[in-house]
Amino acid sequence: MYARGAADAKGSLAAMLWAIASCEREPGGLQGSLVLTAVMGEESGGEGTLALMESGGIRADGAVVGEPTGLRVLAANKGTFMRRLTFHGRAAHSGQSHLGDNAVTKAARFVMAASEVDKRLKQRPHPLVGTASMTVTLINGGTVQNTVPDKCTVTLDRRLVPGETHDAARAELAEILKSHPDFADVDVEETVASFPCESPLDSKIVRAASAAVESVLGHGAPEAQPGGFPAGCDMSKLVLLGGIPSVILGPGSLREAHSPNEWVEMKQVEQAARIYEAVIRSFLS
Repeated sequence: MYARGAADAKGSLAAMLWAIASCEREPGGLQGSLVLTAVMGEESGGEGTLALMESGGIRADGAVVGEPTGLRVLAANKGTFMRRLTFHGRAAHSGQSHLGDNAVTKAARFVMAASEVDKRLKQRPHPLVGTASMTVTLINGGTVQNTVPDKCTVTLDRRLVPGETHDAARAELAEILKSHPDFADVDVEETVASFPCESPLDSKIVRAASAAVESVLGHGAPEAQPGGFPAGCDMSKLVLLGGIPSVILGPGSLREAHSPNEWVEMKQVEQAARIYEAVIRSFLS
């Protein structure tokens, strides 16, 4: 099925609704409570789940977060430390560039400094989510082609792995900004913040999810082996604020998310529904 959001994460939502309906049709002695949350704002910091957790409205023994994992059980996710940095200079006609102060040049020096930090981060992989990273994802400077730019804005995307903190990332950025006089007058603005987290691999939800995947995909299916999610998601709010062991699991591929021709394989949606149902029955039996 092709549609914006098909993989991230309408396929997961559809499969969860099917699984719940199946359990309602055939309860088979199920006991306990099951909560489905279809929330907004996950892409911009998780406002929906954050509001639920802060209101005290969610208590659970385990949770499944629907994201496009290709039906693989993921027990950890990266966090996000994202900042918008504005470098200042002085405008001048480019024919007399010596009269100006090029903000783009300052930003370029920062981009290279961030790249060096990124290389060091790649040397410390986490066993589930891989390496942390520091990536400049957006840059915008200048007004016209023949003017020395007096302002340049850069977006820095620092991905955190479990065990890293925002305070450490903040100190890391401060060290970069101290490293060159061109960075002295930069303005720094927080844009997105999310936290890395992980669930114990021996927790009930991880074991139940792995068993459910094997029951649908077959014994020894590689998708049942717990891994990590290379991005941020609502799992961190459930784990860190609610103390709820969680997994990330759903149909589709993260590679297709946000793409013009986003799609999800209907067979995977059907398999995801059966996996979710198996997890529900494992917890509520």
